[in-house]
Order: sequence, then structure tokens, then C-alpha cells
Amino acid sequence: MICQNSAGEVVSITAIIKTQGSDTKLVAQMQPYYEAAGLSPWELVGKKIPPLVTQIADGENGGVMMNEFPAKYMEAVREASGSSVPLMNVTEYLEHCEGNGISEKDFPEIIPLFQKRIWDRFKPDQAPTSSQRLLKP
Repeated sequence: MICQNSAGEVVSITAIIKTQGSDTKLVAQMQPYYEAAGLSPWELVGKKIPPLVTQIADGENGGVMMNEFPAKYMEAVREASGSSVPLMNVTEYLEHCEGNGISEKDFPEIIPLFQKRIWDRFKPDQAPTSSQRLLKP
């Protein structure tokens, strides 16, 4: 993600974007693992990388995490061990990509929604303090 302030300073950070449907996975049933097992590798800068499938949990729902998750988690871990679909967190995934020669500069650049509209209202010679006036509703 690329962000720019009114002084023109730019910073970036690697961001993992939640896609539609990622919050409907049944985390206690390890649905993300089984979904990932059915996907093919993606190509990025001419290199094959595994797709990343994650779960966004909304917390405890009627004892599901306490009662169903442990056994299903252990089953998925046993199945994933030594397979082509390893369980990993996002940091491990990014490290895996880096180990395969994919760096931050290879990921698509994104900017915050409507940031361009804000900066289109500025003229190149405007002082950064003018942002207060331009950004008022």
C-alpha cells in the first residue's frame, strides 16, 4: 500500500487485503485449509506462488471454537504436514515468497480509496498547510 502526505512524502507497507467471502469461512471446520488444497498456484513476476487463504474470525460463536476447532485443527495439521498445502500465517507466507525471489516491489501497488481525488485538488506549488482548507467539507 502506497500512501502520500500533503508534503509529497511517500511511504509503503505490505498489506494483505481481505477479499469478499473471506469472512464466511468456517474457521472451526478448517474450511480455509480445504479451500486452499483445491486451488492452483498463481503466477507473479514469472514465478509460481501458492495462493494465500486465510480466515477472519469473529470470535466465539456458541462454543464452536472450544468444542469443534481443536479436533478439526489437529486433523487438518496432520493432513497438511508434508503436503503441498502447508499451514502458515501471513508472515510465514511473505517470507516464503521472499525465499522464492519475490520482493515487496513485485506486489501490485494499491493506494487508499479516494487518495488520488484529494491530491488532484492540489496544485504543485501549494503549501502543505493548504490541505486543511481543501479537505474541509
